[in-house]
Amino acid sequence: MNRPHNSDAGFGLVEAIVALAIASLALTALYRSLSSAVRAAASVQEYAAAIVLARSHLDSLGSDDNLQPGATGGAYANGLPWRLNVTPLSNQLPDVGSPFRPYWLILNVLDRNRKPLLTLETAKVARISK
Repeated sequence: MNRPHNSDAGFGLVEAIVALAIASLALTALYRSLSSAVRAAASVQEYAAAIVLARSHLDSLGSDDNLQPGATGGAYANGLPWRLNVTPLSNQLPDVGSPFRPYWLILNVLDRNRKPLLTLETAKVARISK
């Protein structure tokens, strides 16, 4: 006995494979977008931490010790390296009796690959070292 051919019998093997291929492509695209969003969030978080550390660093300079012209460097507690350049704003000595001198400070914070992350510049007045 032959059964009549019914077109509503369900998915065949080819249709199921095509549906799985489409679903895998959609999941791959979703995974890529989520992973790039996570990387972007981590980058923003690192940048925000770098700004807080760099501003705090600049605020503390010159308040408790003398500024020395030249370049220095180091790394913050979170591992981000930094470089500081201190330059006198004038080659002339300040007025007689004044123990202060203006300086220009440039603080560069680098990312973990040693690429520039941010640069902060400011002028500070500090006590002249004797």
